[in-house]
Amino acid sequence: MIQNQSSVGRAGSDTRYGDAAGLRDSRNGGRQWFAVYAQHHNERTVQKHLTFLGVEAFLPTWSSRKTWKSGQHVTLDVPLFPMYLFARADAAERLTILRTPGVIRIVGTPRNPIPVSDSEVEFLRSGFAQRGIEPCSGPLAGERVRLQYDPSHNIQGTLIREPDRLRFVVAFEVIQQYAVLNVNAEDFMPARTAPAELFMAAAR
Repeated sequence: MIQNQSSVGRAGSDTRYGDAAGLRDSRNGGRQWFAVYAQHHNERTVQKHLTFLGVEAFLPTWSSRKTWKSGQHVTLDVPLFPMYLFARADAAERLTILRTPGVIRIVGTPRNPIPVSDSEVEFLRSGFAQRGIEPCSGPLAGERVRLQYDPSHNIQGTLIREPDRLRFVVAFEVIQQYAVLNVNAEDFMPARTAPAELFMAAAR
């Protein structure tokens, strides 16, 4: 799970609505990231439509190796979370998203769409997340750790120790999806409550 540091010290708080996230949202003109549920195989088309309409959109992808019937091996850049992409929008722009061809809905309810934290999107857009990232079918048994990725974000997940590599499984709760990526021994530490100075970094 990716947690924003603004939730530290508040038991049971929902990290999607943290104080630091609110500060960043205010600086973005009230815009927040939302998960957009699109028609199958229409994710890229929806992204292009939204960009053309002036709505910031992001489609996380991964490199998938396929073998054709001819025996030829190819690598394809495909959506990390099939049928999902992310868009940053205010209330008016959410209506634009819903009217965009290929869009089924914004995740949440019509009256209360669920915002996605900046931390999640920033992590997916980072170079760190490109280390062999791929979809994962669900949570796996392993050691709970925190990535030493960015001091302003508390990115926690499950460490899987394989014979030849270390793998990190992270949950994206809003869309109920999981991803796994390669990590090095110096990239993580045991999960714990983040120190207070990290909360301050998140709020800057």
